[in-house]
Amino acid sequence: MSTIAVYDLTMRAQVIISETFLTFEIWFTVAAMYLAITVMLSFVVNVLENRLRTAE
Repeated sequence: MSTIAVYDLTMRAQVIISETFLTFEIWFTVAAMYLAITVMLSFVVNVLENRLRTAE
């Protein structure tokens, strides 16, 4: 599911770039979105690891 979202985000960015010619601005925005997704997923996994560790 996340693979499809990442692919869709990249394809949409390429469409916007072809319409506006704002290459760097769009890719920086996409990179920030990827970073936000990664940080959120890392936080969730960290919380789950801590809960499983204390359950043992």
